[in-house]
Amino acid sequence: MNKIKLSTKIITATLTMACLPVAKGAVDATVFSDGFTDVAASEVPESSGLNAASWYFVGHVGGTPWTVGEDSVSPLSGPVLENQGSSSGWQSAVKQFPATTLSKTGDSLTVKLDYHAKASAEDGRLDVAFLSSPNSITNNSFTEQDGNPLLNAKGYSVYQPCKTIAEKSSFIKIKNAAESFDSPKTTLESCPTSSVLGDAAKAHSLMFSITKGESGIKVVWSVDGAAMDSAFDMDSPIVTFNTLRLMAPSDTPTHLDNISVVANISK
Repeated sequence: MNKIKLSTKIITATLTMACLPVAKGAVDATVFSDGFTDVAASEVPESSGLNAASWYFVGHVGGTPWTVGEDSVSPLSGPVLENQGSSSGWQSAVKQFPATTLSKTGDSLTVKLDYHAKASAEDGRLDVAFLSSPNSITNNSFTEQDGNPLLNAKGYSVYQPCKTIAEKSSFIKIKNAAESFDSPKTTLESCPTSSVLGDAAKAHSLMFSITKGESGIKVVWSVDGAAMDSAFDMDSPIVTFNTLRLMAPSDTPTHLDNISVVANISK
């Protein structure tokens, strides 16, 4: 019975949203793009260069900011955003941007990034989220929930375990990004394909997109150009976003590079 109900729901959503049109009169507009070449490579834990580029770091008491590292595994090159693992693990890298609203069918917001685990990871996950935050983030914050600048931020995230074996992704509708592991939350129903993200010998190009449909929101996750998963939210969907949040595995240093956010909004 549950399988029949799930299939019916997915089929209905697919018929409604699978072939989403491109918004009429819309063009791709780069919201921001970071290759970190303008941020001086540094091992200083405070990562003041990243703060100057509007990247801030949010997490639990005792956490430390991410920093700038170096990588030469293509397509990463030169200075990169580095999560050093340990006390910087399970901390979030966030960058805010002007509020973007998906108001018409086909409007979309997409983030693309290149990811490389410096060592084979067997614990933790990569998490990419678009959030609507009521708070401006202007400094690093490692504090309890009430002082967390992501308090009451809501949105959508995709996460995938970063191991040397193939793992599946999951989509989350976030109700309060200041809560541990975004709880309480809603897991969106999907049928993911497995992929490997934790192999230190290879880097990966990733994409997470959110598109407005006639009756809700569609989210899509792609790895190395192949769509791995998609899901639909038709229950009071969130349509305005102003914050990108990234989380990386805690047990090994990881690198992210060529991070770009692109909006395709109808005029």
